Amino acid sequence: MATDYDELGAQYLLTKSLPWKHFTERYTFFKAVGEVRGLQLLDVACGEGFYSRQFRDAGAEVVGVDISCEMIRLAKEKEAQQSKGIRYEVADATALAQFVEQTGLKHFDLAVAEWLLDYADTLEMLRQMCRSLASVVKPGGRFIHLGGCFDSIFNHPETFPFYGIELEILNSGGDGSRCRWTVSADGESVSAENTMWTPATITTELEAAGFTDVQWPAAEIGAKGIETMGQDYWLEYLKHPYHAVTTATRLENF
Repeated sequence: MATDYDELGAQYLLTKSLPWKHFTERYTFFKAVGEVRGLQLLDVACGEGFYSRQFRDAGAEVVGVDISCEMIRLAKEKEAQQSKGIRYEVADATALAQFVEQTGLKHFDLAVAEWLLDYADTLEMLRQMCRSLASVVKPGGRFIHLGGCFDSIFNHPETFPFYGIELEILNSGGDGSRCRWTVSADGESVSAENTMWTPATITTELEAAGFTDVQWPAAEIGAKGIETMGQDYWLEYLKHPYHAVTTATRLENF
């Protein structure tokens, strides 16, 4: 699975400075994940461990994996600076069963992934990712994905500059549509391309892989976000959010 995050490296941290990343993306994502204390959690596409550390602080036993060697290097560097007991490993999200077999790790109560499915370049790769995720989640366990909102990105790209995203639509025509995003801050910029899949197709592939009760909770703003930025700031974002959260439960018998 190709990735451009080895080249992006630490520059990717620029995206974390955007208000919507903290006040609505994080808020909606963590609300969907719920209580994690005491759970075995696999953070897929963990990047430099931004969310891995927060889940660990919330009481989960965390393993973070990413296909990017550079991102895992950054995550391990952070772990060395401030140890939280998180294990980070390079692993391909389309072959997580092999990772589990090689490491001896047991199946997980919960798998989370950030902007993973948006990097499935083909339908077959999306299918492999969903099957791979299902292979490492315990029956009755859950999967929560944080990614881009297909409808907002391809039908309302004009709303994003206000929220710090320069969005270029490379092609638009349903499943497999592509976009390129750029974030600039403090004289630096970071860009990447995504291949996007409709909610209907993602739901179908998750169910085919062994998940059920697939849901798409709406974007929300926490009280701190309203207090910090004001209610009016969020009006257009809530209509056309950049992010989308997906939740699913692993079937007991599949």
